[in-house]
Amino acid sequence: MIFAKSEIDSSFIDQISSLSGQNIRLCSQCSQCTSSCPISYVDSFNIRKLIRELQFGLKEKILPGDDIWKCTMCYECYDRCPNNVNIPKVIATLRKLAIDEGLGPKAVLDAEKNILESANVFNLDEETRELALEDIKDRLAAKRISFPTKPKAKVVYFPGCLSLYLNRAQEIACSIIAILNKVKENWTFLEELKCCGQPLILTGAASEDDLKKIAEWNVDQIEKSGAKRLVTGCPSCFQAFKEEYPKILGREPNFEVVHFIQLLNEYINKRRLQRPRKLIERVTYHDPCELGRVCGIFDEPRELLLRKKLVSRFVESKESLRNSRCCGAGGFLKSTHEKLSNDLANERIKTLIKTKTGQHVPVCITACPSCKLNLIDAAQRNNDEIKIMDIAELVAQQLRLL
Repeated sequence: MIFAKSEIDSSFIDQISSLSGQNIRLCSQCSQCTSSCPISYVDSFNIRKLIRELQFGLKEKILPGDDIWKCTMCYECYDRCPNNVNIPKVIATLRKLAIDEGLGPKAVLDAEKNILESANVFNLDEETRELALEDIKDRLAAKRISFPTKPKAKVVYFPGCLSLYLNRAQEIACSIIAILNKVKENWTFLEELKCCGQPLILTGAASEDDLKKIAEWNVDQIEKSGAKRLVTGCPSCFQAFKEEYPKILGREPNFEVVHFIQLLNEYINKRRLQRPRKLIERVTYHDPCELGRVCGIFDEPRELLLRKKLVSRFVESKESLRNSRCCGAGGFLKSTHEKLSNDLANERIKTLIKTKTGQHVPVCITACPSCKLNLIDAAQRNNDEIKIMDIAELVAQQLRLL
């Protein structure tokens, strides 16, 4: 690389290193990040090159550029980095600096406005939000399943924006609610809760004060309910409450945060929930990036599918566990680069349909609403005969609750 002296800002790397808490000079340009990056399979994006430009201090090339918005925050690069440089954290820092300098994409700025003003990523007003809630209640009422919104409970269920407001993802919320009722859990849904704010953390689109207000509000509402647990079926919400809120607030909330897949295992292990009848199909599992690589939840889905024998035959995909390829829905990529997101989903579907043994798989289970929707769209685009389900849907279906 040859650059003019005027292009180099030697203080830029120190600024980003300080803000991200990462020693970017440790990057040895080994290319492990690029070789593992899912975007590199479908685009010219080169994460190693971007980090090298950062090491040279090319601020005026990086911040106005498009590359920092192509990362899905899948964390595979961090997983592979021999020098332990948290590249997604560096990317998030670059994004925040770009936003602060007025260089953010419109989709990101719109998301910030939507969440801060409407408390949801879709900018739905109160009346429309109520209609979405009524949709879920009507679905449940048809099966004689209640949807409690009492002020006090042992468990609070936090669906997340997608499962609450998107019709195509509401089946996940309905399934979780049906199972919570089946085990006679003392639970509630708090209508006052706001979007968890994770999209703003991934994009750097909100100030520390705004993030703190969101975290304080949500934690305060849950603690007022006396809940001992917050449960969600969304890995982004799970990560926000469990990993980000304690850092933002400087304290641990007075409740445990669990993903629903963890709760399912507990219910079956403690015999609060009878083991569902077996699905007679060959089934694989897609590890969501945030739930797997970021939060370390790999065993729980396999405990259910394989050892609890929820399916007649469980088979790993070609890329699974820590090597699971991103579906393309993460890192806000779907909003900033829809084609890239779709291309990634198309590639992921190919590795899910055929296992390591080359056998066709008719059903794929996941545990993330974003992954489910993006993979369904990819299967439909490619006319692939594979059914994508959330694990909560599988259990509710096999228990004949819905």
